[in-house]
Amino acid sequence: MSHVPVIPVAIRYRRIQGKPVSPENRDLVYYYGKMTFFPHLLRLITAAPVEVRVTYLTPIRSGSFSNRKNMAQSAHHAIASEIGVRLLADRNDFWCRI
Repeated sequence: MSHVPVIPVAIRYRRIQGKPVSPENRDLVYYYGKMTFFPHLLRLITAAPVEVRVTYLTPIRSGSFSNRKNMAQSAHHAIASEIGVRLLADRNDFWCRI
């Protein structure tokens, strides 16, 4: 792997169309599981206005990982910690509120 810094970015959605994020409206902006990107992007664009908080985290030194999967997992954990969720032990793609 090259030795370039990778900057994890945490995006916390706060309000969608003036309403707090909830199980009823979160799929307008959340991207997870087996969702496909372009239909998600269309939903996100048409959900405006969306209030978000963007946090740039400590850069990760890519050269300190043996492969990109391990580097991505490190970034995933840093983002989960920042937004106050923990990764479920058996599934890295599902989060649980702390």
